[in-house]
Amino acid sequence: MKVEINTLENSKHVSSILHDARFVIEGINLDKQKQTFDLKCWQLERIPKIDKPSWKAYHLNFTGLKDFKFEMAEKVSYYELATMRFSERDGLLNLITHYGVEIVLTLEKLSGWLVGAEEIKTDW
Repeated sequence: MKVEINTLENSKHVSSILHDARFVIEGINLDKQKQTFDLKCWQLERIPKIDKPSWKAYHLNFTGLKDFKFEMAEKVSYYELATMRFSERDGLLNLITHYGVEIVLTLEKLSGWLVGAEEIKTDW
């Protein structure tokens, strides 16, 4: 599965897919030279071949990264993504979490994608 993120409409769609997805700080990959951002996160889903709900990995990627703001208010074992909000006026993409961290990307334009990975784990 790959979903392009280049309009407000499909950014809202991706936000709904990733609502309550979990991530850890080590899942953030920032490449300033390539101007890219990647967030590996995990969504609880029912996987047909597994008897119980399991955690499926996704990668949320953005290109054209001009700036990155990250503030950790509280260190916990994982964080949950609540939603994403993009402002076309100033190019700010807020990855809003339920608690603990603030992540703000400044982008040249809204350009990214969500990719479902093959990685699955049954226990968090």
